[in-house]
Amino acid sequence: MATDPRLYEILRTYGEGKEQVWDVQGTNVIKHAALERIAHKAGITFDAPQILEANGPAKCVAICVFGHMVVPGKPEAVEWSIGESGPHNTKDVTKQGKPMATYPYAMAEKRAKDRVILKLIGLHGMVYSEDEADEFKGSDPLPSGPVVGVTALKERHRNLTREVSACTDSGMLEGLLATSQEEIAELSVLPADWVTDLTNLIAAKRKEFNNGLSKGVFNTHDAFDIPPAGDGKKPGPKVFSL
Repeated sequence: MATDPRLYEILRTYGEGKEQVWDVQGTNVIKHAALERIAHKAGITFDAPQILEANGPAKCVAICVFGHMVVPGKPEAVEWSIGESGPHNTKDVTKQGKPMATYPYAMAEKRAKDRVILKLIGLHGMVYSEDEADEFKGSDPLPSGPVVGVTALKERHRNLTREVSACTDSGMLEGLLATSQEEIAELSVLPADWVTDLTNLIAAKRKEFNNGLSKGVFNTHDAFDIPPAGDGKKPGPKVFSL
């Protein structure tokens, strides 16, 4: 398909390459993790989300999100969008076989924020987030560019640490972890103490919410490839070529 050249020009502005975008039946799709990095570099901030629909039993949720971006010498840019998640647009499992419809609030927020980011940086209509539709998930080809660098991974670690710390209940925490599995797994290349700090924070949050590891709950030790506690082994990073 013909791709608007402005797409890659804008991505380069934020240090992202063509490997973050791929084609799905004529539609340009971008990785959620890339949008998170762009939002941080662009200084995008979000207001507290507004819940428009909250039907837990039916797993139907709609959330409105407002985002702000300040560019020196220009008025503050403000955009808003709505993210929806329900049986009609969120399947029960992802490509990893993890239940996703169980976390409609997290998915709705993710979709709303991704749409706002695309609007603020001028890419709305040129590309869609991978979380927009189930057919986008798992369709991305093997990366042709370099593996994500350590600097970007450290920034991802800081962002995830802030998001975990901000969780106020078990559902919010588990939803965040379930929708961030790939991003979390990539952090395993960081120094072991960074990984340990994050897993300890998650464990502390689970303890706070009286929600220990159990069957069906996202297991950070599996994601990081860390041996369970008590086996005498220390966690260590996986080997990647950076």
